[in-house]
Order: sequence, then structure tokens, then C-alpha cells
Amino acid sequence: MRIAGAVAVVLGTLISASTGSSLAAQYGCSNPNTYRITKCGTESEWNPILTLQIATDLVSEPQFNFPPATVQLCYNQTNLNMKFVASGEPSYYVNSTLGHNDNIWAYTVMETFLQTGTDDPSNYLEFEVAPNGVTYSSFVYNPSLVRAAGAPFGHFFVPVYDNGNQGAFIGISANTNTNPAAKTWSSQVSFPLSLFNVNSPEGTFWRMNFFRTVMVQDNTQNWVQHYGAWNAPNVVSFHIVPCFGRFLFDW
Repeated sequence: MRIAGAVAVVLGTLISASTGSSLAAQYGCSNPNTYRITKCGTESEWNPILTLQIATDLVSEPQFNFPPATVQLCYNQTNLNMKFVASGEPSYYVNSTLGHNDNIWAYTVMETFLQTGTDDPSNYLEFEVAPNGVTYSSFVYNPSLVRAAGAPFGHFFVPVYDNGNQGAFIGISANTNTNPAAKTWSSQVSFPLSLFNVNSPEGTFWRMNFFRTVMVQDNTQNWVQHYGAWNAPNVVSFHIVPCFGRFLFDW
């Protein structure tokens, strides 16, 4: 995937700061802050929550004004919950023939990459959801941390359950809704903490980043994909691990 440049706006609480890595500085995404993710409360009452903006204009195509999106985060004793909300959706363009773990990343999606710990992870979960509710979930192996040319890089796919439910094999769920009249779409996603070997979530540290792709037609009516992120590198790749932000599950 391609991406360049970033604008990161946080509506939430900073709890501490640490030293950013030299690789993060090299890739233009140094963000030494650690952000607090608080408990969700009841299922119907997500507050207090952390809200992050996903809004980046491509350096390579500055004439495109990337439409903003947000991701909200909170957790409970068994799950990490996220709600992606995309505004200004230009097309909702998807490939309706694709199913779970097909190449939905080539069309309209919102995404997160995440893993536990404080270090730059060489493996992490990549999750994507499209406006039609189709999902993609795989563990990525990226030991170079930057998807370096010639370095090992691969995906270990999380399959669907026998009944065809998206991600049901490991309990990932995604409830997706669209509102074409308002040019918005959203997806409320839940990840089981047991997927990351987390039994007592309070006080655990995480690394995460968040992305969005949109599809628009150019003046020849060809479809062109544009890319946005929360904390983006200065190269055209989502898989720059030092750009993953730092988060704490607060008490």
C-alpha cells in the first residue's frame, strides 16, 4: 500500500511521553507520546473513549484533499473495541466479488495494525473492513520493520469459521453501516484480547496505527486509490512499524 505525509489530531488524554525511535524520526513520524485507552463501560455507553483522526493528504498528489475519518477506542476485560467513522466518502467503491481475506485493500477500506508491547513489533495483526462489511484479518511478519526490499515479509491469514461469519474463528466481529446520503460509513469492531495472550488488560501497553483508503475516478474515469493514516511515514507504505503509536490500557 502507498501512503505519504500525515496529520495527527488526538481528542483524548495524553498520559506520558517517551523517547521516539531513530527509525521513526527517519520516516517522519516521531510521536513519543503514550495515549490512554480507558474502559468502555457498558456496551451502549462507550465514553470515556479515545478518538483519533485519520486525515492525510498525499504528498504525491497534493491536489487531493483527503476526507477525514476517526477511530474511537476503549476496552473491557475480554475485548478491545474500535469504532471507525469515515466522512466525505466519495464512492463506496468495492469489489463485490471479494470475500473475507481477499484483496479488499485494493478498494475502499478502513484499517488498523496492532500488537501488544512497547518495542517495534516484527509481527502484528492487520485488520481491514470495507463499506459492504467484508473483512480482512492476518498476522503480518515484517522483521525488517519497514518492509525493506528483499527482506522477509508475509501474511498468516485468520480464516472464517465454517458458518461463514466474518472472522468468527477467533471472535473478531465487525458491525458495518453506510449512509450514502450523508457520505459516511462506520464499522464497530471488537478484537478478543485472548488473541494477543492478554488475560488482565489493565496496565498493558500496545502499538497501533490506523488507516483509510478511498477510491475516486480521474478525468479518464479510471479508479484511483488514495491513502490516509493517523501517524503516517514519509514513504508510500503502511508497513512502517516505527510509526505505530504507543497506547496504555488505563485502570
